[in-house]
Amino acid sequence: MCTDPTDADALYYGSDLASDVGLLEDADSLLTRCLQIDRSHPGCTFTLMIVRIQQGRFNDVASLLDQALKNGNHYPWLDEPVGYAELAKGNPERALAHFKALAVSGRQLGSSVHFRASQDGIAEVALYQGRVEDARRQIVAALQTSSSSSDKANYFLYLAQIDALGGQSTDAKQEVKTAIQLSDKADLAASAAKVLAALGDFEGAHQLLQRHRSSAPGLGNVYSATDQFLIGAEARSKSDLDKSISVIADAYRFDPDPAFGYYLARLQMQSGRWKDAIETLKQLLNARGTLIMGDSPALLIPLAERDLGICEEHLGNLTEAAQYFSMVESIWGRADPALKNTIRARAGGPGF
Repeated sequence: MCTDPTDADALYYGSDLASDVGLLEDADSLLTRCLQIDRSHPGCTFTLMIVRIQQGRFNDVASLLDQALKNGNHYPWLDEPVGYAELAKGNPERALAHFKALAVSGRQLGSSVHFRASQDGIAEVALYQGRVEDARRQIVAALQTSSSSSDKANYFLYLAQIDALGGQSTDAKQEVKTAIQLSDKADLAASAAKVLAALGDFEGAHQLLQRHRSSAPGLGNVYSATDQFLIGAEARSKSDLDKSISVIADAYRFDPDPAFGYYLARLQMQSGRWKDAIETLKQLLNARGTLIMGDSPALLIPLAERDLGICEEHLGNLTEAAQYFSMVESIWGRADPALKNTIRARAGGPGF
C-alpha cells in the first residue's frame, strides 16, 4: 500500500482503503503510524478502534479512548466503537452508556446522523438481550429521521433479518419487499436475496440476483457466495441435507458472512453432526467483532451460544451445556417471552 508515511491524512485515507478490502493488519499499521505523527487525529483514532474490534482486540478500544481523552481529543463519535467493543465483550450496560452518550452529543450538535447511530447501537444492545420489540422501536425511530431512500432500505432489510431469526417469516418477506422498492443498489439486492432464500422464496431470490448481477462487477465474490447459499437452501427444502451442508459450507468459506455460518450450523445440528456444528458455531463467535460491526443482528450471538449448549448436551457433555445455557439465561433475563417461546419450540429447520 503506497502511502506517504509522513502525512497523517494520507495514512488515514490509505487505512480506509486497506480495511475496505479486509487488509486489517495493513490498516492497523497505517493507523498506528498516523497516531504517532498526530496523537489527536480523530479519524485515525476512530478507524483504529473499528479495526481493533474486527480483529477481536476489544480491550484495546477502551485504551484508545483513554489515550484520545488524555491528548485532548473529545471527538463525540468515539463513543460508538467503544459501545460496540463493550457489547462484543458481553457488557451490554456499559455499551448502552456509550450509545446514550452518543445520543446526547447528537442532541447538543443538532445532528440526526449522531442520533441514528446511537439508535442503531441501542437497538443492538436490545437484540443481544433478546428484547426484539424494544430494538424494533429504536430502529423505526432512526428510520423516521432519515431522508435517504437507501438508508431506509437498509433499515427495512435489517428488520427483515431480525424477523427471519425470530421466526416471523411473513413480516420478514414484506420488509424485504419494501427494502428493494426503496433501493436498487446491488449490494442491498445480494443481502435481500440471502434473506429471501433463508425464508424459502427461492424464485424471488434468484430473480433479484439476476436483475442486479451485471451492475455489480465489484461484488463478484458476494454474488457467487449468495448463489451458493441459494442452491444450498433450496437443497435443504428438498430434504437433501448432505448437498445443502456441502454447498453452504463452500459459500461460508468463500464469504464468511455470519448469517451463512449460523444457517450452516443449524443444518449440521439438524443432521446430527454435533461436532461439526460446534466447530462452526465457535468459528462464528470467535469472529464476533466482525459480526457486531457488520450487517448481522447481535441477536446471533446468544442464539449461537444457546445452540452450542444444545450440541454439547447431545454429545453428553452436560457440564459444558449447562454453562452455555446459564450464560444465555443471564443475557436473556429481560428477553421478550414471544422470542423465548419461538426459540424453545423451533426444531427441524435451520432457524435462520
